[in-house]
Amino acid sequence: MSEILFTSYGFLALKGLPFLSQLDAQFLESNGCFHLPLRPVLEEFLRTYFLYVHPCYPLINEAEFWKVYCEVKDDDGSRTTMSLLVLQGMLFASSAFVSPAALKKAGYPGVKDTRSLFYRRAKLLFDLGAERDAFSKAQGAFLLTYQFSSIDPHVGSHWLSLSIQNALIAQNYSPEPSSSDRALQRRNKRLWWSIYLRDRILALGLRRPIQITSYNFNLQAEDVMSLEDFGDEIYQSEVYSPDIKQNLIDILHFQWCLAIVLTEVLSIAYKPRQLNVMRSREELRKNLLEIDTAKSKLDHWKVYAEAAFDRFLHDSTTHPSVILFTNLTYIYFYAGQIALCHHETLIIQGAGAYALDLHEVRLQQIRDELGTATQETTELVRFLINQGLIQYVPISVIAYFAFPLMVGALDDSLSPALDYKDEDSPSSYFFEAMRLCGDRFEGADDITNMVSQVLESAKIPMSSRRPSRIEARRKSLSSEIMAPDSSLSKNKRSSTTSCWTAVLINDSNLYLRLYLSLDYILATGEPLTTTDLPLFIREGNRKSLNPGPHRGIPGGLQQFLREQQLCIELESALETETQTLKSKSPGRDAIQREGGSAGRTIRPRDVLLVDDCNSTNNRTSSEPMSDARSLLLNQKVSWDYDTAWAGNLFEEMTGILWG
Repeated sequence: MSEILFTSYGFLALKGLPFLSQLDAQFLESNGCFHLPLRPVLEEFLRTYFLYVHPCYPLINEAEFWKVYCEVKDDDGSRTTMSLLVLQGMLFASSAFVSPAALKKAGYPGVKDTRSLFYRRAKLLFDLGAERDAFSKAQGAFLLTYQFSSIDPHVGSHWLSLSIQNALIAQNYSPEPSSSDRALQRRNKRLWWSIYLRDRILALGLRRPIQITSYNFNLQAEDVMSLEDFGDEIYQSEVYSPDIKQNLIDILHFQWCLAIVLTEVLSIAYKPRQLNVMRSREELRKNLLEIDTAKSKLDHWKVYAEAAFDRFLHDSTTHPSVILFTNLTYIYFYAGQIALCHHETLIIQGAGAYALDLHEVRLQQIRDELGTATQETTELVRFLINQGLIQYVPISVIAYFAFPLMVGALDDSLSPALDYKDEDSPSSYFFEAMRLCGDRFEGADDITNMVSQVLESAKIPMSSRRPSRIEARRKSLSSEIMAPDSSLSKNKRSSTTSCWTAVLINDSNLYLRLYLSLDYILATGEPLTTTDLPLFIREGNRKSLNPGPHRGIPGGLQQFLREQQLCIELESALETETQTLKSKSPGRDAIQREGGSAGRTIRPRDVLLVDDCNSTNNRTSSEPMSDARSLLLNQKVSWDYDTAWAGNLFEEMTGILWG
């Protein structure tokens, strides 16, 4: 690769260089820290930075940057320079979004290797004190928050703390700009609002307490940066038109407003102390009120955001970047909802007798909210994949894919009978997102491995929904029976694509263990141990989470899994019946319910309900029951009595589920 010394560019400076020892200077030189790409390649990196990094965090005034880059003189005839540390940080942050073809043409290695190259250069400049200006160090450290590695998964939070420290030093330990210089105030405002938002995004994704609290940075929606603060940038961008730039600023405004709401959400969900069991009903009421208030604020934000985003999201000419960053905003929003729901689940479960009268109602509400938030996140990711935009999401977003990936894989493992194509499985979208992100970021594979570890810890292997003979048979049968009535097919999908929420209701302790394990491994990088669980969950584990006799499946889920197996067996019998009916009748290829609801297509769940309600007793003597259906219904009745037969069948079922 062809590079030149940074001194070849007149707009760069390194204030700490004269103070470096000869040994340190030689070490930095040998690691390429003083070298930069040639101007055409450098501009490719910089344009990419302002396309995909800057809209999230306007750390640098784009209009001023291009003036400095082009070495335009100020009014007094002087020239403004920028720090080499900041520029190396910009190259690192943008390198994930530069096309592999452009990198190869410039002589750089693959995307991940190029990221590592520029990260090391910027890190060494920071660590060895090559830059002495506190504000530049705050900017450089901020850009290095884009780093993630399996060796140190929380290095981004470390760099954020360094950015905060240097920002405070630059402003005499006050986040409020004290200077009367308007330009300086705006510069400080850009830095602090970028730090504020980044703090919330990292904390929400990595399940950690926020570093900037309301105590030392108490902000309201009216305090966020306005269009006036971006005035010169809107009309002097090198990568976006004024209209698109204004749309992106509007999106950023709502991200900042969301960050203010997330301050309360994160303060509730990820407090820097272990959750305590509720000691009184009054304490329970206070905690639930706190959660409900935060939920209400999130809902309030969504109402205003949807009204604002609607004007350009339904426009066919909307720029892809506007779509990308709008979807990212909603992903953050739903992650906040999921965090609150999980904390509420812990509160309800830990309250014990104090929550008996509201346990069922609140848990069902949590189930519905979690199901909706996860489904919406899945749709957002699916849309980004289909639009070819997933490769432009920032590295921090991959942590937001962990929970939907886990519950999607949980669905795949617990319900192999789900009625959708393999490519339509919710988990398939997140596997694909992780694969595409894994081509650019080091952390995507690590997140996937974390999810796999969590499921394995609960004796639930993770599958990527590879087709099976049973699924292929079910799809064929589904296309024959369900095709005449698309609404039935749609309803069936909606009723079966949230089997993981049944785990929350049927075996809450297992669900708590799963999501706490995921949160813990994301927050610490280490697997969860039993002693890390709250006491009431450990006690519950001893009571209800003892591994079952068959492949460690918890006993509380056995009935749930039995129903899934019965569905599979029943559909096999229904397939036989369908072929018989088709040979007798040239009409509609569907099986109708005997004795009522003419025209209704029969489904496995319908038969379960018929059996549970003893509907067979209401049949007339003129309505013969098929041998296959009679056999299956009789088998279900005798399930709990023939233990040897049940054990064998359950073993066969687990072979299907896990095989």
